[in-house]
Amino acid sequence: MVPRAQKRFARRTLWVGILVGLILAGCTGSGVQMVYLHFRPTGEISSFQSATVAVAPFQDMRSAPQIIGRRIRVDGSPETIMLGSPNTGKDLTYIVTRYLEAKGMKVVDLPSWRPEPESLKDLPPGVRLAVTGKIESLDVQADSNLFRTLVRYRIRLTGYLGLPDRGEVLTRSVEISPQRTTATFDVRQIEEDLNGAIMEAIGRLFEGVFSLGISSHGRFLDKALALEALFGEKRSWCFIVGSDALRRILQPIFYTDPRKELETLFQMASFVVFRRADEMICDQGVFPKANLLWKDLPLHLRGLSSSMVRQAIREGKEWKIWVHPAVASYIERNSLYKDPSLCAMRLMRLQNLFQKHILKKN
Repeated sequence: MVPRAQKRFARRTLWVGILVGLILAGCTGSGVQMVYLHFRPTGEISSFQSATVAVAPFQDMRSAPQIIGRRIRVDGSPETIMLGSPNTGKDLTYIVTRYLEAKGMKVVDLPSWRPEPESLKDLPPGVRLAVTGKIESLDVQADSNLFRTLVRYRIRLTGYLGLPDRGEVLTRSVEISPQRTTATFDVRQIEEDLNGAIMEAIGRLFEGVFSLGISSHGRFLDKALALEALFGEKRSWCFIVGSDALRRILQPIFYTDPRKELETLFQMASFVVFRRADEMICDQGVFPKANLLWKDLPLHLRGLSSSMVRQAIREGKEWKIWVHPAVASYIERNSLYKDPSLCAMRLMRLQNLFQKHILKKN
């Protein structure tokens, strides 16, 4: 009986020690936790021909710019969560600039810009989009107890997006409030989550500004010509394709005058080409004007194709893990690919293209 009682006493002592350690860990600290804002890459591929965007400084509208929240420690005492930089507006302007550059945009700095339609005429030549905005809220609240720390974030941004081609200025307000529960308080995790939430808010500010279109044209030459006809002026286009699609683009059987038509295509557009294997399927000596940027797909995606995604949607299988969340949302909103009959018009056009360019030659 004595050894058993000793074991119970030892276990109790161990648990008391653990609880005391947790309490002490939760109570220690300087009373201030410091975090820093920084650009967080999204992993998206940028194009290498781009529009020009002018970015003017963002303004911080909060009354205490460096203080963004507080944490309640295990013993109930508070500590302040602060930003390491005294100029949050400048930090956010830098992050927005890096975000747009990562999207393939050419960014120029504007010392100031009044977000009103009549001021669009004063923008530098060639600017397609002007951007400025305000930080309305940047808040972090953490609550720690013996067993977990709950962290709540609140980010509210207002953006002003000037479109010179349309003579209008769009006002966008975005608010997101994510939260995370962890076993212990980790200020570096808070910094990472805060910057991730800011990147998400910035992405939402620009939703719909960079237009998405769906083309029924089978050949990329026809797509480029249709874009030129739609926008009414000569521009440079960039297509993102897989190496298998580039192989089809280069097939002479799809053209009446292959060299002339391909040269026209490569004059109008550049291509970001993702290899499905270690291959180079285009000789730049054959098409010296072909502007190709080669990229390697991650190993786990090299066997993936758009046909597989469409088939998974039709069969009711998991498919969202293969596409960007914004693309998945668009597909769902428009009920794409679920009903094969919805693709009948596209299929008919592809069949006509096949008959025109292949059967006629055989």
